[in-house]
Amino acid sequence: MVLSPERFYDEWADELDLIFPDWWEDAEQTSRGLGALLEESGVLPRTRVLDCACGIGTQAIPLALPGFDLVATDLSGASIARARREAAARALEINFAVADLRRVQQVVGSGFDAAVCWGNVLPHLMNDADLDAALNSVRSRLRPGGVFLTSVRDYKKLAERPTPGTQSYFADDAHGRRIFGQGWELSPDRSSLVIHVFALRQAGDGAWATTVRSTTYRALTRSQLDESFGRTGFVDVAWKPPIPGGNQLVIVARAH
Repeated sequence: MVLSPERFYDEWADELDLIFPDWWEDAEQTSRGLGALLEESGVLPRTRVLDCACGIGTQAIPLALPGFDLVATDLSGASIARARREAAARALEINFAVADLRRVQQVVGSGFDAAVCWGNVLPHLMNDADLDAALNSVRSRLRPGGVFLTSVRDYKKLAERPTPGTQSYFADDAHGRRIFGQGWELSPDRSSLVIHVFALRQAGDGAWATTVRSTTYRALTRSQLDESFGRTGFVDVAWKPPIPGGNQLVIVARAH
């Protein structure tokens, strides 16, 4: 069954960290890359940053450690609950809230110096109207000249691969023996895809249990994104290569 993004992330929230070989190491590496991008854009610790698709806190929590003033929202209530637990375990106070990216202005105030929407979130928006609504919502929370950082997969390049998906990995640690991976089904016209995230977990008796959860993405092109940024009041839109350790293109834009 193909799930809505909200349900997809609700169902993965309690084990999303296990999809990574080492979730916290990955989170710290990503936050270092994000911190460098923020610094390049003139956004330094102690300034206000909105993470408007925070998930279980993968970017928000490590960004809060050097002192950024974080507000973090996500569509998934279960992910927000997990993020609060992760932040509390590290003695961090972060203002978390549930908010649809298309309507984040209904939940948080404005005047942020930067907003972050990391991890290939924008392709969940399946049409131009929803994409524009999300970008308008984010821009409305930024001060004039505020910076927006987001990352997306290069779907044009990925569609050319003979077997699209991600390589599975095996782990055997304190969380048990497990295998995670993704398989992707591209639509015939290459405009969208269904991703199937699968997990194999080994029980104490040696048997393997399998979980598969699926959701849909829009295979957004660079031109589609550039046009939406232009329609929604962003300027100085720049595309950058992935941050160290990353696999997604980076977009940096400023609120007009």
